[in-house]
Amino acid sequence: MEEDSTQELLLIGELADVMGVTVRAIRHYEAVGLLGPAERSCGGHRRYGEGDVAQLRRVVALRRCGFGLEAIRRLLDASSRDDALAVAERQLERAEVQLEVARRLHIRVRRFAGLLKSSQDESIDSLIAEMETEKMNVNLDRISTGLGDSGDTDLADGTRVPKVDPVLAAVGATEELGAEIGLVLAESELSDRHRAWLERVANDLFDIGSDLSSPLSDGDGRPRVGADYVEWLEEASAEANEGLSAIDTFIAWFQSPAAARLNAGRTVCRRAERSFFAVDDANPQIGRYLNRLSDFLFILARAEAAGGEVGWRPGGGADLVKG
Repeated sequence: MEEDSTQELLLIGELADVMGVTVRAIRHYEAVGLLGPAERSCGGHRRYGEGDVAQLRRVVALRRCGFGLEAIRRLLDASSRDDALAVAERQLERAEVQLEVARRLHIRVRRFAGLLKSSQDESIDSLIAEMETEKMNVNLDRISTGLGDSGDTDLADGTRVPKVDPVLAAVGATEELGAEIGLVLAESELSDRHRAWLERVANDLFDIGSDLSSPLSDGDGRPRVGADYVEWLEEASAEANEGLSAIDTFIAWFQSPAAARLNAGRTVCRRAERSFFAVDDANPQIGRYLNRLSDFLFILARAEAAGGEVGWRPGGGADLVKG
């Protein structure tokens, strides 16, 4: 960068004072290529001219609008107004997300202030406990927020992640499995015992979704899937398996609608299990539960089929064709 040799050059500390930023910030902008000194003295000191001041002014103005450094680089390098507009619209989307997060925070703080005003209990811990209990209740006051239009969404702790994040794949597969079980419950005549088991599983799947979408380190009072979930499922599987005959081949299909639907749910459960193992730092009990659950759904399908199951005949498919 060339500057008029007659102009007064500023040292880095003087530039920081003029612009109201820190020396550390200026050095960081230089490190990422957004700024550079007009020259260096023989002793290596940075010296900045009018062009540098103008460039820094642009960077600071855009930072105050919330733009990240990479977005600032794209704006300053934009070859057209349309390119700059695309960056600005993306930042506007992020600002709208931040507004929504702030709105939710405002509701929580206002609730806490209300508890302080109305409660006679002087213990802050008891009020915090009440707030934690309240957070476990799901309030769907806005079904459509438009916050996901840009391809991102919120996890339970407020973290924004892409909709293709492995966590969302696992949560989505778990939700799909819950929907499959819901169809069994809605469309099938089940024994009281089987219905009670499936209702418990459907609720457990919501606990799993909540657990997956909130980091284990986040002590927010959300339900966590524990070993007791897995133990209950193992006991239910053993009970459901009592009285079933041994099988020596794979089941090709079930003739009972309820059994067929349960078997379809089993395949979704396997996908949910595979998706789970792509998630970093997830609760390992979830993987154990999903592994046991696919077995449980298969056993329950056999119990519902009451013998109406057709085994695989290796190489014998042609014999099944009539006509």
